[in-house]
Amino acid sequence: MKWSHQLIIAVVAMLAIAAGFFSYRTFTAGPRDGPDLPHFSFPDVAGVQRDRSEWDGKTLVINFWATWCPPCREEIPEFIKLQEEMGGLGLQFIGIAIEDTEPVEAFMAEMTFNYPVLIGEDDGMSLSAQLGNTIGILPFTAVIDRSGKVVHAHSGPFNREQVMAIVKPLLAGDS
Repeated sequence: MKWSHQLIIAVVAMLAIAAGFFSYRTFTAGPRDGPDLPHFSFPDVAGVQRDRSEWDGKTLVINFWATWCPPCREEIPEFIKLQEEMGGLGLQFIGIAIEDTEPVEAFMAEMTFNYPVLIGEDDGMSLSAQLGNTIGILPFTAVIDRSGKVVHAHSGPFNREQVMAIVKPLLAGDS
């Protein structure tokens, strides 16, 4: 019996390693010369329709999130800080919530957003899939250069250092 217990542990460990490698390769896409940002238009929390053309010529960080997603909630305060620090350099964060307006409004009452938050619902997930979110994970973030090209897609939490490594060269005009 002892050898079967050890075999089970070994198999589980090998599966965990394989899953970790697969997750790393699948969920973290590196910089790329990607497709053009597709057209999109979603309402903000006030119900005002916002069109992607409103942010043409800016470096965009489009973050797909939900209030029920703990990693989403954890990364948003850093995005608010980065928007404040780098918005004047042409950086624009856009949050696209994958849910109804009511929980988003309640969450927004807890913190002060300095970037637009749009209500994407199911259509938001469709847009995230077009940007590289092939497995439908949240949070998911796409970085778009000033010319409208998708240059980075990131599944899972996106921290300050990771964001800066991608957007700093784009803001300097090295895209």
